[in-house]
Amino acid sequence: MLSSFKKFDIFTKVDESSESRTTHGGIVSIAVTLAIFFAFFLELSEYLKYQERHEFTVDDIRQHRLNINFDITVNAECSSLRIDLVDVSGKSNVKSNVIKENSLFNIDKARLLSDKKKPKTEIDHVHDIIKLSAKKRKFKSSSVLRFKDPSKVGCRFYGTLSTNKVKGSLRITNGNNFLRQVFRGAGNGNFTHVIDELSFGNFYPSLINPLDETFQVSENESTTFQYFVSIIPTVYTGTNGKTLVTSQYAVNQVALDADSVDSVPGIFFTYDIEPILVNITELRIPFSKFLIRICSMIGGIFVSVGLLLKLVDHSSTSLAGKKHNREYSTGILDTQNSFKANNFESKSF
Repeated sequence: MLSSFKKFDIFTKVDESSESRTTHGGIVSIAVTLAIFFAFFLELSEYLKYQERHEFTVDDIRQHRLNINFDITVNAECSSLRIDLVDVSGKSNVKSNVIKENSLFNIDKARLLSDKKKPKTEIDHVHDIIKLSAKKRKFKSSSVLRFKDPSKVGCRFYGTLSTNKVKGSLRITNGNNFLRQVFRGAGNGNFTHVIDELSFGNFYPSLINPLDETFQVSENESTTFQYFVSIIPTVYTGTNGKTLVTSQYAVNQVALDADSVDSVPGIFFTYDIEPILVNITELRIPFSKFLIRICSMIGGIFVSVGLLLKLVDHSSTSLAGKKHNREYSTGILDTQNSFKANNFESKSF
């Protein structure tokens, strides 16, 4: 049945007996095939690659509250510690959503903040960030403290606080700081600590932030740890159009002797909110564009090599024709010379 379509074929064909196969033609064909495969894999890797576009605008998101998500364990008993949150307006709200409980103090999985290496679980792609944000939002359970080793005793503070979207400070200090201010040396404590979570905005525990899984060691009982956090509201947009509204932050940390700065021992997170909004959009080459680029690449290689072969063949043919003409002319002269030589010999007799 399909053979009936042959009469509609408008493309001219070359008889096989008229085709000529050459060694250089075969070599060029193999080279063209390899070039096509190489270019195809380059285009494929470019298609599979994700790109990001960063845009910076004024933060116009109408949101007057800021969530602070934290999970911090201090190497001290809970009876001697307290937590406070104070913003620039003087308002404080810490008791409603904060859980304070005894826990095992362990820094095995944590890293020093000064360590520049990224955590192994840190995610760089926008689509992975959006995917992880959909996981269950829940703090991990506390490790049970089964023995009274002072080095293993810890007090865990965790929860989510909602505060005004203004500059503020989250503080973990000794409950006897008033006595310390009256009597220097009273009310000190060990503020070696592990930060398992510190984030701002909606709580996404699977996302890794700069302070997550870090620890700091107190060299003495009068050490003050100060963290200066700069919060940047961020919107992630994936290739499928899904968005994630959250906040990134940068942090600087310093450890000082409380007496030298006229302060009290403790852990202080001083945060400020930048007035800019970062839009991070993930981009990827559309599949239709990928196909067009592949087809144009293959067609371009065939056309370019075909023209080059025609030019080489034409040049070879022209050179061969000129050589043949020179050989033919030389043959006639030789015949004439031989005729003259024979004629001369006949006359000499």
